[in-house]
Amino acid sequence: MKSLENYLLVSDLDGTLYENQNFLPEENKKAIEKFVSLGGKFTVATGRGVPTTKFISEMIQFDCPIIVNGGQTFYDYYKDKVVYTENLPESAKDFVKLLMQNFSKVGVEIYSGNTVYALKVNEVTITHLEYEKTPFVEATFEEVAELDWQKVLFEDTFENLVEIRKFARENCPDDIKIIDTNAKFMEFSNIGVDKGTAILKLADMYEIPYANVCAIGNYYNDVDMIEAAGIGAFVKDSPDDIKDKADYITYKTCKECGFAEFVDYIINL
Repeated sequence: MKSLENYLLVSDLDGTLYENQNFLPEENKKAIEKFVSLGGKFTVATGRGVPTTKFISEMIQFDCPIIVNGGQTFYDYYKDKVVYTENLPESAKDFVKLLMQNFSKVGVEIYSGNTVYALKVNEVTITHLEYEKTPFVEATFEEVAELDWQKVLFEDTFENLVEIRKFARENCPDDIKIIDTNAKFMEFSNIGVDKGTAILKLADMYEIPYANVCAIGNYYNDVDMIEAAGIGAFVKDSPDDIKDKADYITYKTCKECGFAEFVDYIINL
């Protein structure tokens, strides 16, 4: 069996590595262990923040940082420290204020360091925070305005978010990129910062050739990562209109452990 030294494998979390965050399929866990036993490095890249990703570090032993906040931050959970981070530009704060003034019922979460601040809470926000078991602090815009922000998350029903997205794209500052992470979620990131740039930066840290960077995801916010990877994959149940961005589409869905299938594909290349 070939050595996977100088290989890096990065997986999205929700909808890729597992269907339910409380259950990591044994088949996927064994696939990770096999990949690492052959010399490869494994980590995850997620839009989640620091406090809501800690659980995965208790399920899997990572030997390199986890990519959180959609590529804005690298975090080492064993040393409990930020390895690398990009803060959102100051223009993001004025933009958030504008959106909150025009859409008073939209849910708003601000991620700063190890803390999630809820500026507005609606039913979608409550469901999201409960699902991710997120400890959060309710705050006003003024209370967080002077902090460094790594992530902003807007949440609403699909119908309401259609209008919010349209307004956001028409008024978005030049140094901010809008990302649709879910039918009910919209995030901001810095221009030039995403999961794709993040996995290449991580590869540079470990002197891993880009051709040996492997990545797998399931949604629109994973496209940059899949395109940047030397070998990029989507699980079978990903949206059809992004599948042509990948080098490999699994025959299995997330629930059927398409991730483990991709690991076997890499090993047998």
